[in-house]
Amino acid sequence: MRLINVHTFDMENGHEPDGVKYAILSHKWFESEISFQDFQNLKDVEKANMKRPHESLQQNQHMGIGKIAWSASIARKQGLNYIWIDTCCIDKTSSAELSESINSMWKWYRLAVECYAYLPDVDRQDIGSAKEELEDSVWFKRGWTLQELLAPPVVRFYDRHWKSMATKADMASDISSITKISPEYLGGDLRGASIATKMSWVAKRTTTKLEDIAYCLLGIFGLNMDLRYGEGNQAFIRLQKELVENCRDESIFAWTNPDPRINVCGLLAPEPACFAESGDITHLSKKAKQRPSIVWSSAGIRIAVPVFFWDLQNGRDWNNLAVATWRNLDVTLNCWRIGESKSKDTVTIHLKKTKEKGWQRNRCGELSLTRDRGVLKCYDVFGNPKLRVLTVEQ
Repeated sequence: MRLINVHTFDMENGHEPDGVKYAILSHKWFESEISFQDFQNLKDVEKANMKRPHESLQQNQHMGIGKIAWSASIARKQGLNYIWIDTCCIDKTSSAELSESINSMWKWYRLAVECYAYLPDVDRQDIGSAKEELEDSVWFKRGWTLQELLAPPVVRFYDRHWKSMATKADMASDISSITKISPEYLGGDLRGASIATKMSWVAKRTTTKLEDIAYCLLGIFGLNMDLRYGEGNQAFIRLQKELVENCRDESIFAWTNPDPRINVCGLLAPEPACFAESGDITHLSKKAKQRPSIVWSSAGIRIAVPVFFWDLQNGRDWNNLAVATWRNLDVTLNCWRIGESKSKDTVTIHLKKTKEKGWQRNRCGELSLTRDRGVLKCYDVFGNPKLRVLTVEQ
């Protein structure tokens, strides 16, 4: 891990994040950012000016060099010797270093003494309440700043003039209202949040590179993945495959496609926006019925699930019908939507048989809910699940 010495503005290599105290910057990138190569070429006079940002960089406080100088100044006042800034502490010309850094990002933010969140589009003098100061800022709309909000124990927000506004803890209620993230998760302990809930947090955020909407979630899910810039939406599909293989949370299938033109699709969501309405879906491990692991094959996803078989014309239950005659079925997932009355309704998705004898997600724009008494139809009198193994095309 490279760190900037806030006294000399030298770049120091070889630090272990758990062996040194440092601050860390969270910000939206602009074209004027200082890269690793730019930083290496800084002249002594430029470094000297960075030590006096109030005098020499008043007009450049939003630019890359200004952000380095002002955040370093804050760190010095806090008695810290180092700061980490993603724009210049990573050599992004090295694909290996970039991959290692992105996969380590959650840890680096988690171990920082304090995270400085710089909001260049907020001016405290012009705005009233704390919520108004924050909710329109681009910082709350970017993919990478999600983990930068959640991972650090302490996040302090600064306006465009580098004036301190408040900490994450001070404004937990307002931040929760803006981000739709429950206050219990703002401290970084995400173990109680389902996959669908976590996905909903990023559903309305954006990244400059299409692949980064998947890569910015690696730390939140505790995953490591190879970076393949150029693969487009396939990065998000790969992320979901990793999740399916590493956990048994079926809320990953509890999404809806907002595009009314798409009625048939695979079992995995094409993009995080599909989870926008899934924030209240939970996975209860004590309540979940265990099923065989999901298997990936060239034909699609093989999953054993309890199902309701139904006939569009007669509306009858076809649970005992031969496989060859099934056309549509409702699949109950091991996840629940919490209602306003705290009732727990089981989430159901719809599948349709394909000509290739596989299955596809049908009616992708909706999730159905069934009370637990309905789900019992999927189990025999001895409590054993009536499971069917399906291959769902992706």
